[in-house]
Amino acid sequence: MLCLSETSTAAMPLTAPDWPTALGILRDAGTTINRLGPETSLPEALQLIAQTAARLIGLDPADCPTAVIYTYDAARGAFDPNSRVSAGEGESPLLGDAPRPDGAGATALSRRSRVLSYEENGIAFHPLKRTTGRRVVH
Repeated sequence: MLCLSETSTAAMPLTAPDWPTALGILRDAGTTINRLGPETSLPEALQLIAQTAARLIGLDPADCPTAVIYTYDAARGAFDPNSRVSAGEGESPLLGDAPRPDGAGATALSRRSRVLSYEENGIAFHPLKRTTGRRVVH
């Protein structure tokens, strides 16, 4: 699974006043997760994760936070473009932003660690994302 959280500006690390809000968001997500049952579909569960990610990076609404998730098929060695779920995009989701072989998601998988675009010089930002004002991938 790949979760790309994006903002129009570089989100700063949480400060002391942000911690109670962030912990509240995580507590609420945990409560919801505990209520999920076997009838919950994968897209519904992924939607919850995307919404939580967008809320966590969106403590400042001016950042216009979004989160996009794609599942990864290890047998094929590729992300599934049909598995896309998102949060924070409003009524106009940015379709056509499938992960690229040289993008942040592929880089994170190959390294087995997180990738923060503002710490990387060699990862090209997705061209479609740039047209919407997105500048940072977390």
